Amino acid sequence: SWYKNRKGVLESFKFSQEKQGNCVEKLVLVGPKIQNHEVNYELDNWIKNNRNKLIIIPHISAHSGQYSCLPLSKKSLGSKNS
Repeated sequence: SWYKNRKGVLESFKFSQEKQGNCVEKLVLVGPKIQNHEVNYELDNWIKNNRNKLIIIPHISAHSGQYSCLPLSKKSLGSKNS
């Protein structure tokens, strides 16, 4: 997802999971960890309960085509309670 609209992308993904089932199994976010200002209380709780549906890739090298994945944890999600 584009980092400047990640809140909207996260909300849309949450909605699709709740209303349409698993038509899209995973959401890949490229860039920094999810920031506090990108989520509200409800979305933050949904993310915590559905970590297995999100993949965060902090960096992709355009030259090598390689990336490193950031495992989801309270800390990597930018949780207020971590």
